[in-house]
Amino acid sequence: SWGEWGVGDDKYSVMRYTNGGGCWQGPQRSMKVALLCGEDDYLVSVAEPSKCVYEAELMTPLACSSEMAQAARDQLASMTQ
Repeated sequence: SWGEWGVGDDKYSVMRYTNGGGCWQGPQRSMKVALLCGEDDYLVSVAEPSKCVYEAELMTPLACSSEMAQAARDQLASMTQ
C-alpha cells in the first residue's frame, strides 16, 4: 500500500510503498520507486536488493521540472537546425 513520498529537497522524486504481503520467512514486501525525467513513461529497471524489498526506476514526463522540459526542448531545437 502507499507509504510516503521520499525525503529531502527532492522528496517527490521517490515513492515508497510499505506493508505489502508477507514473505515466507521474511519481512512484509516493500518497494521504492525512483521517478526520473523523460519524454515517455518507461519502466527503466526493477531489482530485489534484499528479500522482499524491491526497487524500481520509472521514467516519466511527470518527473520533469519546467526548467528540465525547456532545456530538453532547446536541445532538440538545436539538433534539428
